[in-house]
Amino acid sequence: MPPLSRRQFATVTAAGLVGLAHARTQAFHRALEQTGLKEVFKDDFLIGTAVDGRTVDDPSTPLAQLVAREFNAITPTNMMKWGRSSRARASRSGRARTGSSPSAPPTA
Repeated sequence: MPPLSRRQFATVTAAGLVGLAHARTQAFHRALEQTGLKEVFKDDFLIGTAVDGRTVDDPSTPLAQLVAREFNAITPTNMMKWGRSSRARASRSGRARTGSSPSAPPTA
């Protein structure tokens, strides 16, 4: 085999590196399809998403199944905001809140 020129060596090396990177990417995607993000990174960090109540209420929906497969931490979107939680408490106690401020006094 004749010796390689610098240009040929660089070309062959670059092609080999691109091939290795592609193989690694393909292996990563295969693992991701089989296990989900939360399993791929379980030893590194949590994978989270924000969801609303409708997403978790019906576990048979495709979105709920995606969340269960891919994520190991979920955060409620607007369900825990003061306006929603104070209205829920006020409606349970028979009172309605007035004003847009969380410190507005309840009306009787």
